[in-house]
Amino acid sequence: MLLKLPALWLDDLFQMSESIKLMIVNDTAERGISLIHSYSRALTKDETQKQYLLQLVSLHRKQFHAVTKDALMKANK
Repeated sequence: MLLKLPALWLDDLFQMSESIKLMIVNDTAERGISLIHSYSRALTKDETQKQYLLQLVSLHRKQFHAVTKDALMKANK
């Protein structure tokens, strides 16, 4: 068995990496999108009502930047 110099390891690693294909997934984003879809289907099937709901959520997020309990309690006073 021949040992290779560490300087040559990089070439071997590069060749090996070309043969390996990884699927990179943003699991958090996919879960969020799935949650939004299932939630919107559960609320209403009327497209107009869905659009109103999305607008309401957007306005609420602009009004309440921090979604901690303390921030919401201060906003309600």
